[in-house]
Amino acid sequence: MAEWREWFVMTRHERRGSIGLLALLVVAIGTLWLVRSHTTSLTVDEVQQLQQFEAKVDSLTHASDSVVNKHGAKSKKGRYDTAGKSRKSKAKKPRKTLTTPRRVDPVPQF
Repeated sequence: MAEWREWFVMTRHERRGSIGLLALLVVAIGTLWLVRSHTTSLTVDEVQQLQQFEAKVDSLTHASDSVVNKHGAKSKKGRYDTAGKSRKSKAKKPRKTLTTPRRVDPVPQF
């Protein structure tokens, strides 16, 4: 029975910390509940403005998609030859080595 009691014995600091964490958890859950339960109603004018904005964004998205497709097709022609195989990449140049050695800081001795 003494083994189970060890799990529930706390110091004053541990009790205060656990109470603080529980309070923080309750505040966070309460805040989330309030945010989710709070709803606002839009006026008729705001709904119309929102619909106009969405229509404008949709038309711009459609226009930009058609521009991307036009230019994308042109740029791909140069990447591949007529057989559909990719061109061989250029040989990589070896990295240049430093001509002067790096400065080595002395290791602190204690």
